[in-house]
Amino acid sequence: MNLVFNARDAMPDGGLISINAAAVVQDPGTVVELRIEDSGIEMTRETVLRAFDPFFTTKGKGLGGVGLPMVKHFAERHGGRVDIESAFGSGTTVILRLPAMQAPQD
Repeated sequence: MNLVFNARDAMPDGGLISINAAAVVQDPGTVVELRIEDSGIEMTRETVLRAFDPFFTTKGKGLGGVGLPMVKHFAERHGGRVDIESAFGSGTTVILRLPAMQAPQD
């Protein structure tokens, strides 16, 4: 939910949020990749570099700053990672990658 709320907040005049999930085969195994993409204002390079810092926010004093650090902690705790792609005029995409579990064999 934190990723969707951040996407929503990046579009003060409205826009689109896309949520896509896929199984991606990579070395050493398969990951579940969740992509949250918004058509809002992009992040500067400096903002992307600080986005996972606790209490860093671009929303104004006293607002936010814990959502992305919580997502990063969750991903890393479960053997995954989270990345941000952002480009001028293209909005921002946050990519959450978590190891896929094997189906139990009967």
